[in-house]
Amino acid sequence: MPCRFFLLLLALFIAIHSSIASVTSRQSSNEIKSNRLDPNIGSQLHLGTGYNSIAGITRGLCVERIAPEKEGTGYSTRTDMKYIDSYKLLAENLSINSSANLKIGSRNFTAGGVAGYFEEQKIESRSVYFVIRVIVTEPVEKMMGTMLRPYYANLLKNERGAEEFFKKCGDEYTVAIQKGGAFYSLIKISSSSEEEQKKISLELKAALASFASGSTNIQQAINKVIQNRSAEMTLYRDGGYMQTIPIAINSIDEVLKQASTFEQNIKENGGLPVLAITEEYSILENYPIEASPARAFNKKQVIENLSDNRYAVLSKITDIEYILTHPGQYDLSDVKLIQELNKVRSIYAKDLVIITNFADQCFSNLDQCRLPTESDEFIFPLIPDVKQIGALHREKCLEWLYKEGQSSVCGVKEYSKSRGPVCGIESYKSRRDEICGVEIYKEQQDEAVCGRADLVIKKPITLCGGVRAEKESMRLCKEVGYAGGECKDALIGNPVERAQAIFCYNGAKCRDQRFGVEQYKICSHPSFGVDKYVECAHPSFGVLEFNTCRSEVFGNERCLRYAE
Repeated sequence: MPCRFFLLLLALFIAIHSSIASVTSRQSSNEIKSNRLDPNIGSQLHLGTGYNSIAGITRGLCVERIAPEKEGTGYSTRTDMKYIDSYKLLAENLSINSSANLKIGSRNFTAGGVAGYFEEQKIESRSVYFVIRVIVTEPVEKMMGTMLRPYYANLLKNERGAEEFFKKCGDEYTVAIQKGGAFYSLIKISSSSEEEQKKISLELKAALASFASGSTNIQQAINKVIQNRSAEMTLYRDGGYMQTIPIAINSIDEVLKQASTFEQNIKENGGLPVLAITEEYSILENYPIEASPARAFNKKQVIENLSDNRYAVLSKITDIEYILTHPGQYDLSDVKLIQELNKVRSIYAKDLVIITNFADQCFSNLDQCRLPTESDEFIFPLIPDVKQIGALHREKCLEWLYKEGQSSVCGVKEYSKSRGPVCGIESYKSRRDEICGVEIYKEQQDEAVCGRADLVIKKPITLCGGVRAEKESMRLCKEVGYAGGECKDALIGNPVERAQAIFCYNGAKCRDQRFGVEQYKICSHPSFGVDKYVECAHPSFGVLEFNTCRSEVFGNERCLRYAE
C-alpha cells in the first residue's frame, strides 16, 4: 500500500469546535457558547481580547480584565475518526471557520497552520476520505463576571457608536482559552469506478461506527478498510515536538504510534492555544440597552455564504481535474469535449478569484460586504456531461489507447555507466621489473672491463724498456696507492719537451652488465594486474533510464473503438 506522507509544523494554531470541548458556565443568565476562530491569531489572543468574527481578526481590550479561573485539572484527550465527503466537512473537522477558508488564496493574508494544510488537500468525488483527530487539552482558563470598560459603554450610547465600537472592539470578546495540541491525519482511499467508490464508502462508515462504539480499536478499524487498496495519507500536528516520519514508510503503524503518544508529547514539550471561546458583548450586564445594533451582526451570513460558495467552486474544479487526469474512467474521445472541460475549469478559477475579492471587501469595509452576482461575472457554469466508462462499458471496448508511461516494458533507453571487465582494459598497473628491461647497470672500477685511467706522471725516467724499468714503474706507483704503473714517452717539463716518464694508473670506472643490475625500467604489463578498466554503459551496471511508451500495464487512457 503506497502511502504518501506530508508533514507541516506551525508555530501556532487557534481553532474552535464544539465537539472537541465545551465550557458550561453562565454569565448574566446566558450560556456561553464555543465558536471556531480563525488560525494565525494566537499570539495576539488573550482573555478579554476583542474579536472581529467577520474578518477573523483580534481587536482591542474593551472589557475589564479580571483574574482568570481554571476549570478542571490534568490533561484531557479525545481521539475520533470522521468520514469526509466534501471540502466543507473537511474544514469543519479541521476546525477551520469561514473567514479562515476565505483567506486562503488571498493576496492580503497568508494561509498558515491548519489552513495551509487544508489548502494542500483535494477532495475527489471518486475517492473516499476519513480523518483521524487527536485533541489534547489542558484545563480551560476562563474569565467570568467581567464588564465593559466605561469608555466603550458610553461609546455605544452615541448615534454611530456601534460602528466605532465594532472597529475598536469587534463584535465578540474572548471568554476562555485552552492550551494543548491538535493532531490530524487525512487518509484517502482511491477507487477506479463509482461502484467501487460506493463499496469502499459503505465499508468505511461501518468501520468508523465500529470504532465509535468501542467494539474495535483504531488500528483494526483502519486496516479493515485500507488493506489491499491504494491509500494516501497526510499529517498535520500542532503543539508538542514534531518527529520526522520517513517518506519510505508504507503502513499506518508509525502514524498511529505518534497519535497514541501525542498526549505524552504535549505534557513533555508544552502545548499551544488550541481552543478559544468567545461571546457577544451584548450579554454583559452594563451593555447599553439603547445601543444600536452594528451592521456586522447582519454580515456574518454573507461570510458564511461566500465560504460555502468557495467550497462549491473548489469541488467543481477538483471534479474537472479528476476527469481530465483519469481518462481511462471517462469517454474523452471527443477533442471538443476536452476543450469545453478546460474552458469551464477556467471559468471556475475566475469565480474563485471573485469570491476571494468579495471576501477581502467584507473584511476591510462592511459597506462593500455582499455576495457576487452574474453582473459581477460570477457565473458558476455547469460541467459538461461526460460519459463514465463503467466496468461493463469498458468490456465492450475493442481497441484501447493505453496510457503513456516509463517502465521496463518499454525497453531500455540507456544503461548506467561504470568501469568493469566487460568494458575492456584501459591500462595495466606500472612498476619497475625485469620484464621492462634494464634502465642502468651497476658501476665498478675494473681495469679488465673498463680499461685504464691514466692519472698522473709520477716522475721522469732516463730510459724505458726492459724488465727493470717495468718493475721500477710498478713499484713506485703501488707505493703511493695506484694499481700499477708503466714507462712511456710523454711531453713534460716547461718548456715542454718530449721525454720518457713513469705513468701511474688505476682501473677505469664503468657500468657493465657483468657488474649486475642497479635499476630496472618502469613499464605497464598484464602480469602486474589491471590498473583501470574502460568506462562504458552495460546491462550489468543496471538501467539508467527506460523508454517511454504506451502499454496496457499503465492502464487505459480512452477507448478508440467500441463494439457495435
